[in-house]
Amino acid sequence: VRKELLYRVNADQIVKPHKIKISKLYQITIPDLNNLEINFTPLIKTLYVFYLKHPEGVRRIDIRDHHQELLQIYGQLANLDDNKSIATNINNLTDLSSDSFSEKKAKINRAIKDLLGQDLANHYSISGGKGEPLKIGLDPTLVEFD
Repeated sequence: VRKELLYRVNADQIVKPHKIKISKLYQITIPDLNNLEINFTPLIKTLYVFYLKHPEGVRRIDIRDHHQELLQIYGQLANLDDNKSIATNINNLTDLSSDSFSEKKAKINRAIKDLLGQDLANHYSISGGKGEPLKIGLDPTLVEFD
């Protein structure tokens, strides 16, 4: 019983979520894990940062209401000089008939799981039931923006 209890205590310490930091240039790191950087392409990073900024969650159907905010984030991240390309990518992301959103969300969750392992990834992944707000389960006090 003692060994099992010690194992559970150690396991709880391992899967305890850590602070995530987002720099002014949108570099995403976990300082407590040797400044582990979470790298995404600009469009995927746009979606992840957006959900970090909205701890209350945003339903998939309501993402189009945040079009301007997504454009602003992506405009700062993308190495595209063409505003039309930036707008097209965000339009695809917010279009309910497009698979772009689902693909980006799946890539985020897969990358987080590969980087942190399943137990810890549960805190950092985008999740939510059908019709419910999607959100990142990390406590908002553990999210730090520069």
